Amino acid sequence: MPTFITAQDVSVSQSIDGFTFMNPSIESSNRSTIFSKTSKEIATNRKDMRGIRCQVVTGGGSGHEPAFAGFVGARNAIDCCVIGELFSSPSVEQILRALACMIGAGEEEEENEKRSQVGGIFMLIMNYTGDVVNFSIARDRAKKELGIENIEVFAFDDDCSIPIEERGRGGARGLCGTLLALKAVTAAANLPKIASAKKDGAFWSNNNNNNNKSTTFRTVEELRIVAEKFRKETKTFGFSLNRCDVPGKQQDASLIVPDGKVELGLGIHNESGFKTVDFESLEKTVAIAMETIERELMLEQRVQMRTSNGIFAKIDEVFGLSPSKKMEIGLVKPLKLCLVVNGLGGTSNFELNVIANCAQKWIKDRSNNYEVTHAMCGSFMTSLNMHGASISLCCLDEDNNGSGEEFSMADLLDTPCDCPAWPRCINLSNASVRVVDENIERTATSKLVLAPPSPTPAIEEGEEGKEKEQKDLHASIKPPSKKEITKKEPKITVTAIEAETLAAAIQLSCATILSMKDELTRLDAIAGDGDCGDTLAAGAQAILEDSVDYRYAHPDLVCEQLANSCARSMGGTSGVLYDVFFRACGDVLKDAVDENDYDANEFEYRDALARGITAIREHGKANIGDRTMLDALMPALGRWGMLMNDDLRLQCDRIAKAAKDGAEETRQMQANAGRAAYVNKYRLKEMNVPDPGALACAAWIGASCEEVTKLMAKRSYSSF
Repeated sequence: MPTFITAQDVSVSQSIDGFTFMNPSIESSNRSTIFSKTSKEIATNRKDMRGIRCQVVTGGGSGHEPAFAGFVGARNAIDCCVIGELFSSPSVEQILRALACMIGAGEEEEENEKRSQVGGIFMLIMNYTGDVVNFSIARDRAKKELGIENIEVFAFDDDCSIPIEERGRGGARGLCGTLLALKAVTAAANLPKIASAKKDGAFWSNNNNNNNKSTTFRTVEELRIVAEKFRKETKTFGFSLNRCDVPGKQQDASLIVPDGKVELGLGIHNESGFKTVDFESLEKTVAIAMETIERELMLEQRVQMRTSNGIFAKIDEVFGLSPSKKMEIGLVKPLKLCLVVNGLGGTSNFELNVIANCAQKWIKDRSNNYEVTHAMCGSFMTSLNMHGASISLCCLDEDNNGSGEEFSMADLLDTPCDCPAWPRCINLSNASVRVVDENIERTATSKLVLAPPSPTPAIEEGEEGKEKEQKDLHASIKPPSKKEITKKEPKITVTAIEAETLAAAIQLSCATILSMKDELTRLDAIAGDGDCGDTLAAGAQAILEDSVDYRYAHPDLVCEQLANSCARSMGGTSGVLYDVFFRACGDVLKDAVDENDYDANEFEYRDALARGITAIREHGKANIGDRTMLDALMPALGRWGMLMNDDLRLQCDRIAKAAKDGAEETRQMQANAGRAAYVNKYRLKEMNVPDPGALACAAWIGASCEEVTKLMAKRSYSSF
């Protein structure tokens, strides 16, 4: 299918610029952060922030619009989202800049005091390795570098298309159901707790005479309880008739879903589905999705428990009523559900309405066991122009959210919000709800009356001359420049031949990765999301550009410089893993010199590689045999350990071979981490392709070893 976008290098920034232009209530910073003007106004008026609520931050790759930028807004909406490149997680530096903006970092006076006033930051993201690792590292650095104490990351995982036994170590993916959790968390964060509320039987109060001192907001821990409740009660199943068209890339013919087929479990990053089946009818496809969700949420078991215990045992003895009959005559209330039908970008509204109709018919046929009380239908979390859809169900049957407060999951979804893309979540069970000014009033039978908007500075929109330019609040945490690596001159130095070898190895490694770009992209498109080649090529190009300033006489600093180059240029999982890898390697070399005050030797270099591998394992939650870059790195390390004290040229040959063999062995491995973990294991083996990340890792290891061997032979050196 043709697309108007022919290249992706500028399309993301152009999309952000266009979106913020069309929505004046929000703005962007560095074309990677979207936040409401209200939130920025708060940050610039820090004296008004005592007792402020927790702020909700989210983010992820581009290509899923309107998620997540469309759900940022001034009232009861997301405060900030961080946007990465197409289908790629935002980097740690991008997230840090966003967090700095949210707390007003960059102001000159009373920094520490101001930061202590922050009520907390709750980052709710989807469960993908790149997002989890980048946001987690950003959280840890924000605590140290920005002084944010109350900050947490919560990964949402609602995908149920892949059987539990087939899921990798990373668990289920986050899909459209994440939006329900974001809606609930933002509502809970914005609505203040009033000390006197329970006296009159209402949780919220719209009494404008409330003393601000009696008003408190929910903590990060309380928001986690709300998110966990929705995580437990929400499941999503996706299906598609074809993949999406990624700008600037040709779709591999082998990846096209054949006519008459439908792909089940296809993710939102263009990764392969779990399996492809005959498309007999839309009704049957929807039934597969609904039955899977029903099983995952254990809805049938819940119905049976509610209709077979207590008083119903006596009723059964007298009347012999079946569970369905009890539901029908009103003895037992049906389970309350929220139904979300989401288009993946290339599905027409006409088709989505038909899908919604099939879903509601399926529910009606379940013997009155279930009742849809809330419904949404539209394109909320897309995958560019993918011709597919997802169905989400959230069980709203619990009386409260588990935090001890008197509000329900339905109440949180019903809370009105101001943002560009949030749809009208129709409350099918209460048609009498009406909006009055800034508040919402319910019937006399409802306990809930919403409070006025939380005490945040108002932003008047649409008046000419009112808009003023504001300074960039996150300027203080720009990434280190090429020359600004360390203030203290390092002790470690190496010989000229070592420095020359290191420089040549880096140059050849980068050139090798650039030459493999198209092949890595092709392999990743088969078993992943198709961005591996672009991501690694961007990192290689950045290293080549920055390498003129690398301090090759100091290997520990070179490692730090390599990490900085990767962090600024590579998004997604690969970027952050190479970042932590090189930083860990540099820490070992620096520590070795600090302790011994002598040049690093072969043992320190091997220990550095071992530490780097450990960092990848810790942050990526993967191990050898999981079909990742570790399957090339760990065999190389193991071979190096077996050859210690041997001729270095011999070591290089065998280390390179071990890495290459390890990458080739990934062809028949089951993926337990990364995007390939969501591909059917049998289908993945049939594809018989190596993991592109492992292949790239083996390539730069081989290039490094080749250059070391070449220079040593040329200069007749047998070892360092």
